[in-house]
Amino acid sequence: MHRVHPTAATLEDILNVQRRAASLTGIPPAHQFTQSVLWAQDAEAYADADQAMAAHRQAVTLASDVAWIGMNVVERQLLLEQMSGAMIRAVTFAISQSQNHVAMAWADQIRSILWRQSMHVRTVLDNVGAEQRSALAGLASLRDSRDAPGVLPDSANAEREQRRAAAHSTGSALVVPSIDPRVYENLHVPGTLVSVVPGTEGATALVVGDAIGTQTVHLPKAGIDELDKQVASLRAALGSTSDRSGAWSSVERRRHALFDCFEWLWDCVVGPIVDCLPHHHGQELARIWWSPIGQFALLPLHAAGRHPRSSRQIARANSEEWPCLADIAISAYLPTVWSLDVARSSNETSAVKGLLYLATDSIGGIKAIPAEYQAVSDSLPSIPITPLLDADVTVDAVREAITRHRYLHVTAHGHLDENSVESGIRLRDGTFTLGELADGQVPGGELAVLLSCDSASGDVRLPNEALHLAGAARQAGYREVVAATMPLRDSSTIPVVNAIYSTLNRASQHRPGDAIVRAMHQAVDSLRRGRVTALDPLSWAPYAFFGWGLAHVDVRDRPPVDAAERPIHPATKED
Repeated sequence: MHRVHPTAATLEDILNVQRRAASLTGIPPAHQFTQSVLWAQDAEAYADADQAMAAHRQAVTLASDVAWIGMNVVERQLLLEQMSGAMIRAVTFAISQSQNHVAMAWADQIRSILWRQSMHVRTVLDNVGAEQRSALAGLASLRDSRDAPGVLPDSANAEREQRRAAAHSTGSALVVPSIDPRVYENLHVPGTLVSVVPGTEGATALVVGDAIGTQTVHLPKAGIDELDKQVASLRAALGSTSDRSGAWSSVERRRHALFDCFEWLWDCVVGPIVDCLPHHHGQELARIWWSPIGQFALLPLHAAGRHPRSSRQIARANSEEWPCLADIAISAYLPTVWSLDVARSSNETSAVKGLLYLATDSIGGIKAIPAEYQAVSDSLPSIPITPLLDADVTVDAVREAITRHRYLHVTAHGHLDENSVESGIRLRDGTFTLGELADGQVPGGELAVLLSCDSASGDVRLPNEALHLAGAARQAGYREVVAATMPLRDSSTIPVVNAIYSTLNRASQHRPGDAIVRAMHQAVDSLRRGRVTALDPLSWAPYAFFGWGLAHVDVRDRPPVDAAERPIHPATKED
């Protein structure tokens, strides 16, 4: 073993010791990750950028392995939460070194890890024997979230241990592959891609577009402390603002809290980013694909702006006095930039080219269902609709029907659970959870419209994981998703569904997502400008469109990883 005398050590000696410690074989990935983070911290402190990049690269590469083989969902969630800060720091450091394509690759690698793991297992299951396939099947699902020692009967504990043993025996086949950062170097962006990364001394936006190349925008007023404050204020307001009962002053205070958040986003985050974009003339709107990281994934970036808050202000509103993003750009969200394709059946036509329409008011309060269903039916004469309404909307009925339709519409109450993977849709006989939706595996799935409250509201502890119904819909196979980032006023849905389904009905091209997001933007913008609906943010701000990758890559055909991008080759304990 190489030893360094404390009085004779050089900076190079110290960093080499850290590198060797991070690269030891025979220690768990979690220990390697911790050592890699320490190595990165020391390398940054000693201003050795090359070693810092190598250390951060190894930490990012290890992250999925640390929270993976044979663990249950609860264990993986806890580990991902503990690693989150270090992973975001790696992305920030790559940007500081002008390694922007590496930063984008790392940003993708530290997000949606649970979904990517499940997706990868589905691929592995196609290549193993029946016995091993049976044991591993549970790893492809997030439905074992209650699977913790001491709370399950002996038979379930035994099944869990069998699954863990099978996972370990499969070994490297279950390691989720990384995408070569070089694929991001010449990424074609139909508009502008913006990744917003939190940091202690302010945030950084990485802005990429065919017309502007790659730029970075420093956001000094959006540091992590202020970001946490904004998220907490928004969550507190959303916890009760959908309830219009109570004192008028209390309702008004919650309403203004939402407008305050939108205004902060404009002043401190979105406005400075928009200032660096090419000017669009006339009626043409820019296209922005938001790919937020960390706590930014919990904020409604698309709603940023200074909005009128009273009828008097609406009467004299103009774009200069009330600047907002919606007047400048059409927004969509990309939880990851480079999307790994969901495993699909070789026969995608096994799904009926039809819409499954689910609507139920399980706890009361949704009054627009009959009118909304009529609006959908009138707007979509070219596509058959299978309605499941009221008492017919049971967990078993949805589970059976969802795989047979390419389009999905949900109007129901959302359920938010302390354990986010147990969140879902409130049906007549229980909750249809994220895990159950993700397990649906819809061949040829095209569009899911999820009009339940908080259907795209992320987990505060794990904002990078897209643990919401929109994320689960993508996992099931839907290419595009319309969802609500906060509680949704059901009285606002009819013009939005009219716009979405009229566009879908007219669309002749495959994957008409671009036309749908434009139509949705126009409908929502009309609500934002309406004399009544403008004053109620929950009538327009929740609607969001989720695309899932500007490009798709089959990991089996990914480019070879350059030696400079590979993790440091492990040293032996005796080295």
